[in-house]
Amino acid sequence: MRLREERQKRGLTQDQLARLVGVSTTTISAIECDRTKEPSLSVGMAIAKELRLDPRKLFLDNLEHKPDIPERNTEMDTS
Repeated sequence: MRLREERQKRGLTQDQLARLVGVSTTTISAIECDRTKEPSLSVGMAIAKELRLDPRKLFLDNLEHKPDIPERNTEMDTS
């Protein structure tokens, strides 16, 4: 995730960003370290707003780095 990089470019600490967004420092840390799923839409939008970034650039970028999830077999076994 690009969050840490973008936060640091703007000279913000995790605590400062957390206060601006209205979440805990632990939440920001968890998002930055991929210890949590993608943030909720409202949190993601608030982070993007505070960092003055398109939320797609901030979060969707991360999808390219996740391993492929195998597709479920939807065919029914008729044997």
